[in-house]
This record gives sequence, structure tokens and C-alpha cells, in this order.
Amino acid sequence: MFFEFRPETEALSESFAKLLVRQIGQKVGERIPRENRQTYSHGRSWQHPANEKAFVGELKTQSAEYSTHFSEIADGDFGVITRMIASVVKQFDEAAAKMLYSTVAEICDATGQTVDAKGKSFPDAFLEAFRKLEFVVGRDGTVSLPEIHVGNMDMVKQLESMGEEYHREFERLKEEKVAHAKAQEAIRKAKFRRRN
Repeated sequence: MFFEFRPETEALSESFAKLLVRQIGQKVGERIPRENRQTYSHGRSWQHPANEKAFVGELKTQSAEYSTHFSEIADGDFGVITRMIASVVKQFDEAAAKMLYSTVAEICDATGQTVDAKGKSFPDAFLEAFRKLEFVVGRDGTVSLPEIHVGNMDMVKQLESMGEEYHREFERLKEEKVAHAKAQEAIRKAKFRRRN
């Protein structure tokens, strides 16, 4: 942005950047809750030396682009700012979604957490995938249930339309996994000495 007045230009740019960061954060929050996001302030990669099975990650560049016509500026069309913000937020959201799902797929492939769905209905493949999941206990002591992301609502309707036996098996599996997660957390906690 170019204006004759430098302090005003800098203030506008700073406000614009803060607004973009806030709106992108809100949009990303629709897929990844804030408590599951971390901020990384230096370097380009990270690893977990205490856990050799942990995924080693690195920062990936994301960018967005927007162009405006001179006539929009000359005509004093302030709507261009709203359109620009919406476009940039959308581009970052699409890039974040692509990165999220490709990273999950990469980790699932590397760890064998995949299901061959050939010749299976979506509900059967879903139940097979659910059997492979492990639940974890959060900091507050409650078991975190997994989020389910599906490609379209038809898949949800297929799951909902399954009979009572299917849903009973799903609930049984869920209860079993919750109990297992609590037992694993108790074992983990028992490894630490407590001071009285």
C-alpha cells in the first residue's frame, strides 16, 4: 500500500495484518481447535528426541495473492478491502486444509493406520478405521474423542442409516477405547514419582 503519509500507511498495514491473522485463525479454528495448535517462533523444523516414533515436521510456506483494479481505487470503492480480506482468508484456509489432510494421510501411511476400502461400503470401512484408532486422555483428565471429517454429507447419512446392530457395535467399541485410554493414562502416570 502506498500513501503519502508514512505513519498512517504503517498503521493501516499493521491493522490490516492483525485483522488478517485474526480472521485466518478463526477460519483455521473451524478444523483445528485452538488448544491443538501451537505457535513456532524460530527455526524451520522440529522433532521429539524422546520419542523416536514421533513425526518430524518442518514449516511449509503458505501464501495468498490478491489483485485489484486501479478503477476500484480511483472510484473510492472501499469494498475492495472486504473482498481482499475474504479472498486471502479463503486462500489460506484452502492451503491449510490441503496441508492438514496431506499430513494426516502421510502419517497414516507411514504408521500403517490405513484401511483398504475396496469392495467395502463406507460404513464398513469407517468401522474398520474406527477399530484402529487410539483415544487419549487430555490434560483435564477426560478422554478426547476423535473428530470425524468426511468428504460430503452423504457419507454421514450412510452412517446414520445403519441399523441398530451397527450403532450398538460402534458404541461398544467406543466404550472399550475410552476404558483403554484411561488404563494407559494410569500406567503413564504411575511412572512418575509423587512428592508428598
